[in-house]
Amino acid sequence: MLRLLTALLICCFPVAVQASSLPSFPFVTVSGESERGVMPDEAVITFQIVTFHEKSENASAQLNRTTRQALEVFADHNIPDRAITSYEISKNEVRERDSSYNQLGIIGYQFRRNFQVEIADLDKYSAIVLALLDIDYLTFQQSSFDSSQRQEVELELIAEAAAAAKQKAEQMAQGLGVTIDSVFAFNDTGSFEEFFATFGLNRAVYADMQQMRTSAPPPSVDQELFIPESIRIYKRVNVIYKVQP
Repeated sequence: MLRLLTALLICCFPVAVQASSLPSFPFVTVSGESERGVMPDEAVITFQIVTFHEKSENASAQLNRTTRQALEVFADHNIPDRAITSYEISKNEVRERDSSYNQLGIIGYQFRRNFQVEIADLDKYSAIVLALLDIDYLTFQQSSFDSSQRQEVELELIAEAAAAAKQKAEQMAQGLGVTIDSVFAFNDTGSFEEFFATFGLNRAVYADMQQMRTSAPPPSVDQELFIPESIRIYKRVNVIYKVQP
Protein backbone atom coordinates (compact mmCIF):
# COMPACT_ATOMS: atom_id res chain seq x y z
CA MET A 1 0.00 0.00 0.00
CA LEU A 2 1.38 3.35 -1.02
CA ARG A 3 0.47 6.68 0.48
CA LEU A 4 1.78 9.95 -0.83
CA LEU A 5 2.43 13.11 1.09
CA THR A 6 3.13 16.26 -0.87
CA ALA A 7 3.95 19.90 -0.40
CA LEU A 8 4.86 22.61 -2.87
CA LEU A 9 7.41 25.23 -1.85
CA ILE A 10 8.35 28.12 -4.17
CA CYS A 11 11.61 29.88 -3.42
CA CYS A 12 10.05 33.33 -3.77
CA PHE A 13 7.46 32.50 -1.09
CA PRO A 14 8.04 34.92 1.83
CA VAL A 15 9.50 33.01 4.75
CA ALA A 16 11.33 33.86 7.94
CA VAL A 17 14.93 32.72 8.03
CA GLN A 18 17.48 32.44 10.76
CA ALA A 19 21.09 31.67 9.88
CA SER A 20 20.98 31.56 6.06
CA SER A 21 18.61 31.81 3.10
CA LEU A 22 16.64 29.11 1.34
CA PRO A 23 17.92 27.71 -1.97
CA SER A 24 17.94 30.32 -4.71
CA PHE A 25 16.04 28.15 -7.17
CA PRO A 26 12.43 26.94 -7.40
CA PHE A 27 11.88 23.53 -5.88
CA VAL A 28 9.19 21.05 -4.99
CA THR A 29 9.15 18.62 -2.08
CA VAL A 30 7.43 15.26 -2.10
CA SER A 31 7.25 12.24 0.17
CA GLY A 32 6.56 8.67 -0.84
CA GLU A 33 5.59 5.93 1.59
CA SER A 34 5.45 2.18 1.25
CA GLU A 35 4.69 -0.61 3.67
CA ARG A 36 4.32 -4.37 3.59
CA GLY A 37 3.11 -7.14 5.85
CA VAL A 38 5.80 -9.78 6.36
CA MET A 39 5.60 -13.08 8.20
CA PRO A 40 7.98 -13.01 11.20
CA ASP A 41 10.55 -15.77 11.54
CA GLU A 42 12.56 -14.67 14.58
CA ALA A 43 11.96 -13.21 18.03
CA VAL A 44 13.79 -11.52 20.88
CA ILE A 45 12.63 -12.09 24.45
CA THR A 46 13.69 -10.17 27.55
CA PHE A 47 13.28 -11.17 31.17
CA GLN A 48 14.79 -10.47 34.56
CA ILE A 49 15.57 -12.47 37.66
CA VAL A 50 15.01 -10.77 41.01
CA THR A 51 15.81 -12.36 44.38
CA PHE A 52 15.65 -11.13 47.95
CA HIS A 53 16.92 -12.41 51.28
CA GLU A 54 18.03 -10.95 54.57
CA LYS A 55 21.50 -12.31 53.84
CA SER A 56 23.40 -11.37 50.70
CA GLU A 57 24.85 -14.83 50.17
CA ASN A 58 21.40 -16.40 50.17
CA ALA A 59 19.97 -13.88 47.70
CA SER A 60 23.02 -14.32 45.47
CA ALA A 61 22.78 -18.11 45.62
CA GLN A 62 19.11 -17.98 44.63
CA LEU A 63 19.95 -15.72 41.70
CA ASN A 64 22.52 -18.25 40.52
CA ARG A 65 20.10 -21.18 40.88
CA THR A 66 17.39 -19.39 38.93
CA THR A 67 19.88 -18.39 36.24
CA ARG A 68 20.91 -22.02 35.82
CA GLN A 69 17.25 -23.03 35.47
CA ALA A 70 16.73 -20.48 32.71
CA LEU A 71 19.90 -21.52 30.90
CA GLU A 72 18.78 -25.15 31.04
CA VAL A 73 15.60 -24.16 29.20
CA PHE A 74 17.63 -22.63 26.40
CA ALA A 75 20.00 -25.59 26.28
CA ASP A 76 17.04 -27.99 26.01
CA HIS A 77 15.88 -26.07 22.93
CA ASN A 78 19.34 -25.78 21.37
CA ILE A 79 19.59 -22.01 21.74
CA PRO A 80 23.30 -21.18 21.27
CA ASP A 81 25.18 -19.24 23.94
CA ARG A 82 25.90 -16.44 21.47
CA ALA A 83 22.14 -15.74 21.29
CA ILE A 84 21.95 -15.09 25.05
CA THR A 85 22.93 -11.72 26.50
CA SER A 86 23.15 -11.32 30.26
CA TYR A 87 23.61 -7.93 31.85
CA GLU A 88 25.40 -6.77 34.96
CA ILE A 89 24.09 -7.97 38.32
CA SER A 90 22.73 -5.22 40.53
CA LYS A 91 22.56 -5.44 44.32
CA ASN A 92 20.52 -3.10 46.50
CA GLU A 93 19.93 -2.77 50.20
CA VAL A 94 16.30 -3.03 51.24
CA ARG A 95 15.49 -0.99 54.33
CA GLU A 96 12.51 -0.87 56.60
CA ARG A 97 10.53 2.37 56.53
CA ASP A 98 8.46 4.08 59.18
CA SER A 99 5.03 5.64 58.68
CA SER A 100 6.69 8.76 57.25
CA TYR A 101 8.70 6.66 54.77
CA ASN A 102 11.98 7.38 56.50
CA GLN A 103 14.54 4.67 55.93
CA LEU A 104 15.39 2.58 58.96
CA GLY A 105 17.51 -0.52 59.36
CA ILE A 106 18.46 -2.95 56.62
CA ILE A 107 16.05 -5.86 56.34
CA GLY A 108 17.67 -7.63 53.42
CA TYR A 109 19.31 -7.46 50.00
CA GLN A 110 17.85 -7.58 46.53
CA PHE A 111 19.73 -8.98 43.53
CA ARG A 112 18.62 -8.33 39.97
CA ARG A 113 19.85 -9.38 36.53
CA ASN A 114 18.40 -8.78 33.05
CA PHE A 115 18.61 -11.12 30.07
CA GLN A 116 17.93 -10.87 26.36
CA VAL A 117 17.65 -13.94 24.14
CA GLU A 118 17.39 -14.17 20.35
CA ILE A 119 15.24 -17.01 19.04
CA ALA A 120 15.94 -17.69 15.37
CA ASP A 121 13.36 -20.49 15.09
CA LEU A 122 9.84 -19.38 16.01
CA ASP A 123 8.72 -23.00 16.34
CA LYS A 124 10.61 -22.99 19.64
CA TYR A 125 9.16 -19.72 20.92
CA SER A 126 6.03 -20.92 22.73
CA ALA A 127 7.73 -23.82 24.52
CA ILE A 128 10.58 -21.59 25.70
CA VAL A 129 8.27 -18.87 27.00
CA LEU A 130 6.01 -21.33 28.82
CA ALA A 131 9.02 -22.95 30.47
CA LEU A 132 10.37 -19.58 31.61
CA LEU A 133 7.01 -18.58 33.07
CA ASP A 134 7.15 -21.64 35.34
CA ILE A 135 10.43 -20.53 36.96
CA ASP A 136 10.17 -18.77 40.31
CA TYR A 137 11.93 -15.40 40.73
CA LEU A 138 11.87 -14.89 36.95
CA THR A 139 9.78 -12.08 35.48
CA PHE A 140 9.03 -12.22 31.78
CA GLN A 141 9.16 -8.73 30.30
CA GLN A 142 8.71 -8.56 26.55
CA SER A 143 8.72 -10.34 23.20
CA SER A 144 9.48 -8.64 19.91
CA PHE A 145 9.16 -10.24 16.49
CA ASP A 146 11.03 -9.56 13.29
CA SER A 147 11.94 -10.99 9.91
CA SER A 148 15.38 -12.15 8.86
CA GLN A 149 14.51 -10.68 5.46
CA ARG A 150 13.97 -7.16 6.84
CA GLN A 151 16.96 -5.61 5.06
CA GLU A 152 15.92 -6.97 1.67
CA VAL A 153 12.30 -5.91 2.20
CA GLU A 154 13.34 -2.41 3.29
CA LEU A 155 15.43 -1.97 0.14
CA GLU A 156 12.42 -2.89 -1.97
CA LEU A 157 10.17 -0.54 0.00
CA ILE A 158 12.63 2.34 -0.41
CA ALA A 159 12.62 1.79 -4.17
CA GLU A 160 8.81 1.74 -4.22
CA ALA A 161 8.54 4.86 -2.06
CA ALA A 162 11.12 6.72 -4.17
CA ALA A 163 9.29 5.80 -7.38
CA ALA A 164 6.01 7.00 -5.91
CA ALA A 165 7.60 10.28 -4.83
CA LYS A 166 9.05 10.84 -8.30
CA GLN A 167 5.72 10.09 -9.98
CA LYS A 168 3.93 12.55 -7.74
CA ALA A 169 6.54 15.24 -8.35
CA GLU A 170 6.13 14.81 -12.10
CA GLN A 171 2.34 15.03 -11.80
CA MET A 172 2.59 18.20 -9.73
CA ALA A 173 5.08 19.75 -12.13
CA GLN A 174 2.86 18.99 -15.11
CA GLY A 175 -0.14 20.52 -13.38
CA LEU A 176 1.81 23.67 -12.53
CA GLY A 177 3.40 24.03 -15.95
CA VAL A 178 6.97 23.51 -14.78
CA THR A 179 9.58 20.82 -15.42
CA ILE A 180 11.37 18.59 -12.93
CA ASP A 181 15.10 19.24 -13.25
CA SER A 182 17.07 17.09 -10.80
CA VAL A 183 17.14 15.77 -7.26
CA PHE A 184 18.53 18.31 -4.81
CA ALA A 185 18.28 16.30 -1.57
CA PHE A 186 16.63 13.18 -0.18
CA ASN A 187 16.53 10.94 2.87
CA ASP A 188 14.67 7.92 4.19
CA THR A 189 15.07 8.43 7.94
CA GLY A 190 14.39 12.03 8.87
CA SER A 191 12.01 14.65 7.60
CA PHE A 192 11.99 17.87 5.63
CA GLU A 193 12.63 19.72 8.87
CA GLU A 194 16.23 18.44 8.85
CA PHE A 195 16.57 19.54 5.22
CA PHE A 196 15.35 23.06 5.82
CA ALA A 197 17.33 23.47 9.03
CA THR A 198 20.36 23.60 6.73
CA PHE A 199 18.95 26.75 5.17
CA GLY A 200 17.88 28.33 8.45
CA LEU A 201 14.14 27.96 7.89
CA ASN A 202 12.24 29.04 10.97
CA ARG A 203 10.58 26.11 12.80
CA ALA A 204 7.28 28.00 13.06
CA VAL A 205 7.24 28.63 9.31
CA TYR A 206 7.96 24.98 8.67
CA ALA A 207 5.06 24.02 10.94
CA ASP A 208 2.77 26.25 8.88
CA MET A 209 3.89 24.56 5.68
CA GLN A 210 3.29 21.17 7.26
CA GLN A 211 -0.40 22.03 7.45
CA MET A 212 -0.52 21.79 3.66
CA ARG A 213 0.25 18.08 3.94
CA THR A 214 -1.60 15.07 5.22
CA SER A 215 0.68 12.87 7.26
CA ALA A 216 0.51 9.75 9.36
CA PRO A 217 3.08 8.31 11.77
CA PRO A 218 4.97 5.18 10.77
CA PRO A 219 3.10 2.04 11.70
CA SER A 220 4.17 0.28 14.89
CA VAL A 221 4.21 -3.36 15.81
CA ASP A 222 2.37 -4.35 18.99
CA GLN A 223 4.62 -6.64 20.99
CA GLU A 224 2.56 -9.31 22.72
CA LEU A 225 3.28 -12.76 24.10
CA PHE A 226 1.98 -14.50 21.00
CA ILE A 227 3.29 -14.93 17.49
CA PRO A 228 1.66 -12.45 15.09
CA GLU A 229 0.71 -13.64 11.64
CA SER A 230 2.58 -10.72 10.12
CA ILE A 231 4.57 -7.65 11.04
CA ARG A 232 4.44 -4.36 9.16
CA ILE A 233 7.62 -2.95 7.67
CA TYR A 234 7.42 0.69 6.64
CA LYS A 235 9.63 3.07 4.69
CA ARG A 236 9.27 6.73 3.78
CA VAL A 237 11.39 8.72 1.34
CA ASN A 238 11.55 12.53 1.35
CA VAL A 239 12.82 14.17 -1.83
CA ILE A 240 13.49 17.77 -2.87
CA TYR A 241 13.49 18.31 -6.64
CA LYS A 242 14.75 21.36 -8.49
CA VAL A 243 12.20 22.63 -11.00
CA GLN A 244 12.53 24.66 -14.18
CA PRO A 245 9.82 27.30 -14.78
